[in-house]
Amino acid sequence: MGRFINPDPHVTDPSNTQNYNRCSYALNNPLRYTDPTGKDVGDDFCDACVSDPGSDPGSDNVSDPSTTDPNATDPSAADPNSDPIIPVDGILASAPGDSGSSDAGGSLSTKSFLGNFLRDIPLLGGALGGLGDVISGLGNLIVGNFRQGFDEIGSGFEEIGLSVVDLAGKAWALPDTAIGLVCGSIGSLVGLFTGTHPGISFGHNAIQFTNNPLMLSAMTFGNVIVYGTDKTMQPNYSSPLVAGGATTGYQEMHHTIQAEVLGPLYFPAHIVSGVTGEIMDGSWHGADAFLETGPHSSSPGPWWWGK
Repeated sequence: MGRFINPDPHVTDPSNTQNYNRCSYALNNPLRYTDPTGKDVGDDFCDACVSDPGSDPGSDNVSDPSTTDPNATDPSAADPNSDPIIPVDGILASAPGDSGSSDAGGSLSTKSFLGNFLRDIPLLGGALGGLGDVISGLGNLIVGNFRQGFDEIGSGFEEIGLSVVDLAGKAWALPDTAIGLVCGSIGSLVGLFTGTHPGISFGHNAIQFTNNPLMLSAMTFGNVIVYGTDKTMQPNYSSPLVAGGATTGYQEMHHTIQAEVLGPLYFPAHIVSGVTGEIMDGSWHGADAFLETGPHSSSPGPWWWGK
């Protein structure tokens, strides 16, 4: 039986040993299965053939509605700044991560199924996802998929290294984060009694407290962002006054990066920045407020240079 040159990018069913021979077609059983996408098999070859009345009877390809309908929704077109907002009495959750896939040039994904699963864990997902890729890569080496194995191991160690730096920054910002947790928690309790419907979510590199009645705008405390009750101060609000449609949460996310770099110096530096803006420009967010210029520019970033 013939074999493909490039292996499938995913082991879709770890309980089936045929899945580990990823250069084979349809689990080595083309009489029963068909694999129209090259990534997963579908049961019952005949059902797959008749699922598209216009398909070639001699072809094992099944048409994909998303490729033929110009109005089909593309999941990748969703707002990259969006994140789930849940009630205070709910369970903290994060948005699902992106799954790995092959690119148009045929190169293999360096993100494993296990790594993508672990990346969904809030805050620690990067380090755990990298570890998952390393484990998956070792498994690929054992079964002979050397190219995929080495790609996953290399990508995994790179992500672990970046995550260690990121976690070090979060530890450096921990005093500010603790203050934010206290402020956000107290405000959420007040909001429950005053009916502002406060919420908690993970997103924008932070723990987010929304509809907080004690906050007039949005404010970052280390890796905590506390949003007021005004609709323009919500994480996914996109101001028409900001070029590029950057959301409030996306702008505040760059303050969390400032906090991870400056650590305990973030609040003093922020006060100096705001006072400078008030004196020079008459506004806390004025052009001379050096810690506000970057996050609130038309192309937001953490720092003022180049803005």
